Amino acid sequence: MEETGYAVTGRPALHGLFLNRWVGSDRDYVAVYVWREFHGQRGFTPNIEIAECQWFDVDTLPEDVEPGTRLRIGEIVAGTLAPGEWLG
Repeated sequence: MEETGYAVTGRPALHGLFLNRWVGSDRDYVAVYVWREFHGQRGFTPNIEIAECQWFDVDTLPEDVEPGTRLRIGEIVAGTLAPGEWLG
């Protein structure tokens, strides 16, 4: 809720744990969880960590979405198995 203004309910599903070599280390991992149950709790307020928050349809993601993020979203929507590394 802190980052988006949305509250989650139910339990998250772990989509995957990914080795992220793009940060120059073999010890950085990205954990991706999926919550399918959520609701708006309050409006988003920009803060020192997050300048803006926007919601997009998966078919109209912005051009500047990083390849690894775009890949993970595609896997979640399609229900496909993810590779073990984060692809930058």
